[in-house]
Formats: sequence, structure tokens, C-alpha cells
Amino acid sequence: MIFFSGFTNYMMLSSISVSIVQMVGQPTIVPIPACERVKGGTTTKEINRTQTTHRVYDWTESQKSDILGGYFWGYLMTIILGGVLSERIGPWHVLLWSSLLAAISTALVPLFADLGYVAVTCARVVVGMCGGVAYPAINTLMASWAPPQEKGKFVAASLGNTFGMVVTFAVVGAVTHATGWPWGFYVLAMIMVTYCLFFGFIVSDEPEKSRCTSQEERDFILESQEGHLNRKKKVL
Repeated sequence: MIFFSGFTNYMMLSSISVSIVQMVGQPTIVPIPACERVKGGTTTKEINRTQTTHRVYDWTESQKSDILGGYFWGYLMTIILGGVLSERIGPWHVLLWSSLLAAISTALVPLFADLGYVAVTCARVVVGMCGGVAYPAINTLMASWAPPQEKGKFVAASLGNTFGMVVTFAVVGAVTHATGWPWGFYVLAMIMVTYCLFFGFIVSDEPEKSRCTSQEERDFILESQEGHLNRKKKVL
């Protein structure tokens, strides 16, 4: 789940970079096969028809820059807060609820787009704030679970963020081309909600609270971390 935590958060980061190409500028024109013919007198005339698949917006380059940068402004606001919250309430709560909020904000982008670029920018700021608290929480989670001799494997698993970006470009590009840019956001939101369901059931803050590990595994982790990790949480 460490891998998919980074994977899904980078999906939220990267989605707008692909979708905004279709959101702004000339609408995508999809040719409709001219299978109907109109008969007039002794001649037959073929009618070529076209239709737009989605709405587009006339945002300026500056406005597009605000939208693309919104994530990073939100990220800067909460990255320190994420570490504090993870220590006080646990990384499980931080990751679960921030990921769920990011999914909701992403799914609402098509609705906010009709309200203007400021609304879309605000939605992206919220997604960035969720990403900001997520990464400190991932590190707190790794510290609680990783035996000292296996920390390299956990660090490697956290590189799912790069893979998430690559997959997002391919998936969102294909979905946008096939069904229109709003579905690029809807599909990613559904993937994130699915991740939240699995994360909420499988993951716990500490090995002692896990429902998915054996007693032998829990004892191994705790014994290997003895003297390396302070498990006392700070009081609010």
C-alpha cells in the first residue's frame, strides 16, 4: 500500500496536465459517418455532419498557469502540517481522509470549470493540500512498519509516485480522447476511492493494530525495531 499511496497521489497531481489540453482552445471535432442520404429529384446528395464532444473554455495562458500551479501552492501550505498530524493522530487517518478529499475535489473539477478558472484553481489547491499532508504520512507509516534491515524495500516501494505519473498520462489521454475530458477526472476519482477502500481495510498505524498480519510477523517487526523507534504519540 506504500506503493499505491504514492501512485494515487501522483495521479491526482498529473491529471490536469493532460486534461487541460482538451479543456482549453478549439473543441474536439468528431466526424459522424454520413450514412444517410437525402434524395432530391434525380440526384443524391451526401451530407457531412460534425459534432462537439464536450465544452471548452477560452482561458488565457496566465489563467492556465494558475490552474496548473494551484496544486503546488496547496502542497506548500500543508507539507509541514502533514508531519505534525501524522505524529498526533496517526498516518492512517491522514492518508485515508486526505486521499478521499482529493478524490472528491478531482471529481468536482468538471462542475467547477463552468464556474470559471478560479473555481478550478481552488479545487487544485485543495488537491495539493491533500498531497502535502500525504507524503509526510507515508514516511511516518514506513517508520512504524519497516524493520531496519528492510527499509530499502520500503523506500523502493515509495517510488510508486513516478509510476503513477507515467500511467496517468496514458490513462487520462486515452479516456479523454475516447469520452471527453470530464471523464479523465471521473476515472481518476474512482481509482482513488477504490484505493481508499482497500487502504482503510488493510492498513493500520502500527503492527499491533493490524488485522492483516500474523502474530509472528508483528513480533518480528516489533523486536527488530526495538531501540530504533519511539512509538509514543504526542498528546494533542
